[in-house]
Parts: sequence; structure tokens; C-alpha cells
Amino acid sequence: NTIERNLIQGWNTTSTGNDLSVIYFNGNTFTNTLIQMNKIQDGSKGIYMQGSATGVQILQNNFVNQYYHGIDAATQTSLTISRNTISSVASYSNYIGINLSTSGSSLIITRNKIAVTTGYMGLALSSCTATAGTRGLIANNMISIAGSNNGYGIYNASTSYQNYYYNSVNMTRTSTSAYAFYCGTNMNGYLQLQNNIFSNTGGGFAIYTDYTNLINVSDYNDLYATGTYVGYWGGSYCVTLAAWRSASGLDVHSVSILPEFVSTSDLHTQGYLLDNLAYPVAGV
Repeated sequence: NTIERNLIQGWNTTSTGNDLSVIYFNGNTFTNTLIQMNKIQDGSKGIYMQGSATGVQILQNNFVNQYYHGIDAATQTSLTISRNTISSVASYSNYIGINLSTSGSSLIITRNKIAVTTGYMGLALSSCTATAGTRGLIANNMISIAGSNNGYGIYNASTSYQNYYYNSVNMTRTSTSAYAFYCGTNMNGYLQLQNNIFSNTGGGFAIYTDYTNLINVSDYNDLYATGTYVGYWGGSYCVTLAAWRSASGLDVHSVSILPEFVSTSDLHTQGYLLDNLAYPVAGV
């Protein structure tokens, strides 16, 4: 199945119900479906997928003004979400750009641009577990979160074996309970973080992990925060990057530098201080 080069208009709604999604899939009959180069507008959710499907690709779409979720997918295998633009001016405080659950095996989320003005999370992974042989790849995404109150750029719960490479998160939300990168749930997460920019200029944390067994590799990142703490490591509040290193034993080559993004949503960097600080990752 292919859905390609369409303008698909949903209801302009304040509902969070799945039945008002612009594109709705339920079951496993949409395996290997390609959704590509569409403009998907309004609705409670842009795409809703529930069912044991494999190999769905969501590529180069423009998601505009969904009320609840841009993309909401559950129980997927080998799901690819790449080069999409997701933005909403919806007033709903629980808006999420990409919301995934039980979809961690061979997951690919790359080169997406997510801008959240009022909502809650940019990218959320819940119970997205994998194995050493089916690691997910979350890379080269730009996520910006504005507004006030608590919020998350990237959120992980009960999620394992995911690689986070070359992502940029700009958290400008004015709250001490806002997190550029967050992970929770007590489990062996085997999360790997490298060459990311996690910036929080709103008063919250650059990086926050509830437990010490969630992240096993983290280095060559830019962890920047203007609030009291750069990070939180399983019981330890870390005022500086040096304190984060001491508590976690990670991020030996990481820095804490204002990234000087082009704008709040264009997260290419203008300054020279981050030039050539990444460590190359093969295939990314």
C-alpha cells in the first residue's frame, strides 16, 4: 500500500480520540505500507497505527496542527519515520510530536524536524524495547520545545537498546521541570548517546535519568543548561558537567557550550566552538 503526494485534511478538532485521526490503521493489514510526501493537516492525530504491522515507512510528510499527536504508533516492528516536519499551534498541553509504544525493535527515526509551541513532548518512546541485534536508531532529528510548564524534548520510559546519535534538542520552556533528554523506569536500558546537543535555556535540565542502569554509553555530547542543574543521575543532582561526569562516569569527551542555533526551531549551529567535536559514527 502506498499513500503518496496528497493533501489530506482532517477535522479541526479539540478531541484526543483516535477516531478523528487523519490517517487511521488498526490491525496488521498495513504491513509494508509507504506514507510519503503528503501534507497531513488537523485532526486529533495525523497518523494513528495500532496493530502488529512490520516495515511501515513514514517519509517526507508535513504534519500541521494536529491537536494531540502528530504520529501515534503502537506494536510496530521495523518502523521507519524519516525526514518529516511536524508542527502544531494547538493549545492542548499534552500534545506530542511523535508518540511510540512497544515499537522498539529495528526502529528508525531520522532527520525529522519537530516544533512544539504549547504541548508536552517532542519525541516519546514508551516500552520500546529491543535487543542487541535489533537496536533502534534515533539520529539527526531536530526537536524544539517552547512554552511554559513541564515538558520533554526526548522522553524514554521502559525503553531499551536504542541508539541516540546526532540529535539536537532546544528546550526553551520556562520551567525547572523541563528536560531536553529524559529517561525513566528501573531496567537495564542499554541506551547509547553520542554526538547529541541537549540544550535547555528555560531553567530545567539538559539530561535527566531516574536510574543509573538506563544509559550505558554517553559521550561527545553537548549538555548545556542555564538552570541550576545540568543533569540528574539516579539520585544525584549535577550542577555542572564535571559533577555529571563524576556521578555517571560518562561523557568524558562531552562539553557544555551554548550551541548558538540559527533560530529556536532551526537547530543548525552558527558558532564555531562545537566544530569538529563529534566522534564519527559509521553509517549515520
